[in-house]
Amino acid sequence: YIFIMKNLIRSLSSGLEVHLPQKVMSSSEKLLEMLIESRQTQEDEMKLEGICIDLKIRKWAEKLEKSAPSSNFWKFNLSKWFGGESPAHTYDRLKTQLTEKVKQRYSRGCEALERGNFEVLKKNLEFLKLVCSSAGEHVEIAALNLKSLETKATDSFLRLCKISQAALQSENCRDFEPLFADFRGFVLNITCLMEDAAATKSFHLTNQLVYEQLYSQVSSLKEALNGFEFHIMKEKIEGMRKFGGFVADRYSLFHEELKGYEHMSIDKWLNDLKMMISNYFQNGRDLKRIKYYAILGLLPSAS
Repeated sequence: YIFIMKNLIRSLSSGLEVHLPQKVMSSSEKLLEMLIESRQTQEDEMKLEGICIDLKIRKWAEKLEKSAPSSNFWKFNLSKWFGGESPAHTYDRLKTQLTEKVKQRYSRGCEALERGNFEVLKKNLEFLKLVCSSAGEHVEIAALNLKSLETKATDSFLRLCKISQAALQSENCRDFEPLFADFRGFVLNITCLMEDAAATKSFHLTNQLVYEQLYSQVSSLKEALNGFEFHIMKEKIEGMRKFGGFVADRYSLFHEELKGYEHMSIDKWLNDLKMMISNYFQNGRDLKRIKYYAILGLLPSAS
């Protein structure tokens, strides 16, 4: 088709255009441009992965705009005369291809949420957001899938917070420890959580309960010290070393990590935990260099 259109334009340029309306010449050139772009689109249609995803989606959206039937009357008619893919067919093909990509990314996001792979979940949410902002009027399902995936993520986070809060208020507060990795993963990667009032409240409450649990253990140890109850002191020190050590390592690092995330607001309880860790749990932890531990992904006790 591209070869045919090039020959047509060459013929028109040789004198044939005087016998036809001017629009035929200009529309022929536009149709040739469309056919070339269509071929390039087909070659690139499976290349929506990897770097520069934002730019790729924006280019895809531009091609959808250019091939929209409402603005392509002459191209549509010329394609019928000379063969080639009509703008309507190009539009439908591009829309179908991008719709399939959206469905795939939604499915991958749901799977990542089930597996607790928050970095993959984040990438798929970002993909859906980009499609919504750039081509949402053409691919309506993108907004529906984005809303659905964000709702699923928020509900999952709320359930996790509820379980975490129950653990922190139970006799065995260390049941919270295996839950913290997912708690941290959600907060660092899923930006929509801090746009939800219930999720934001649960985030703060969970941090508050961590602080209160640690404060309670420190206060209880101080009372045992004042009463010279050495056997009780031994039990409390051993217990506090376990949970307190976990909190000192993970939460000091967590507090530092959050500084690099714009979607996070200041949390009072994280600041209070940082002060308590500095006062009672510095032994064996180089907290002055905490930012370097955050960069390297190492626990402060690794020093």
